[in-house]
Amino acid sequence: MLATATELPDGSHLFTGRVTLAEHPWLSDHVVMGTVILPGTAFIELALHAAATAGAEEIAELVLNAPITFSSQKGALLQMIVGAEEANGSRSLTIRSRAEEDHSWTENVTGTLGSVSVAVS
Repeated sequence: MLATATELPDGSHLFTGRVTLAEHPWLSDHVVMGTVILPGTAFIELALHAAATAGAEEIAELVLNAPITFSSQKGALLQMIVGAEEANGSRSLTIRSRAEEDHSWTENVTGTLGSVSVAVS
């Protein structure tokens, strides 16, 4: 689903891609109230991919703000941004989308990527 990944000078990462029913026909099986939407597990997979690329070890938090919906004719453009590493090792995560025929982006997911803390006793 993500075609490009770029590390930016400040240590953040930008991922972009495009999702369509023609390229991802399995999406047609995930219909809610008559509308095809990207399954929640796909957001988890995207976040895990971002974490691995950015050097984070886990998803600390993931909040679904709005679903990504599909029509049979048009796809959705994706943009995922992983922020630069904070002092505590965490990174912000934002996933946005827009329909191909639209010019306004929707913030679909926000979250935090982090490092696994191991307690030593």
